Amino acid sequence: MLSEFHLKGVEEVAGSIQDLWEYSTDRWLSLRRPTGDKQVKHWPEDPVWSQLRAVRLAPASTGIVRQRIEEASEEMLVRGLMGYATSLAALRQRTDLGETFADAEPLVRRYLANRDRDFVGEVRRKAARLMNVTAPLPDPADAEPPWRARELPRT
Repeated sequence: MLSEFHLKGVEEVAGSIQDLWEYSTDRWLSLRRPTGDKQVKHWPEDPVWSQLRAVRLAPASTGIVRQRIEEASEEMLVRGLMGYATSLAALRQRTDLGETFADAEPLVRRYLANRDRDFVGEVRRKAARLMNVTAPLPDPADAEPPWRARELPRT
């Protein structure tokens, strides 16, 4: 998994330890208290986990970016969007694209609200990642930055 973050050695891993900690404790792992809800993601986070997530292992984050985010292309995104939109349309017995997106908007807003997020914030976060704004600064000794996105061929 470290290669997905473009980390190529102990020094880069050590320099990104806070980012790895935040990714691991916020997006990858969790400790939750069981409730009657069948979906684990709806269970409340254990207070011990909240305290553990707040631990700072390093004074700052470097803003590592996973390779799969960098390599996103418009064509790939449209393919995924089309798949999700047609699935939602089928589920809701729709055949019109505009109606399907109208159905999707309140669903997306509710999803984000349940996670204390908003669409503008998500767009800004992803735009920063796609522009490599949050990527680690390259070491001047390196000829090629380890985080350079590859251009995907157009078909």
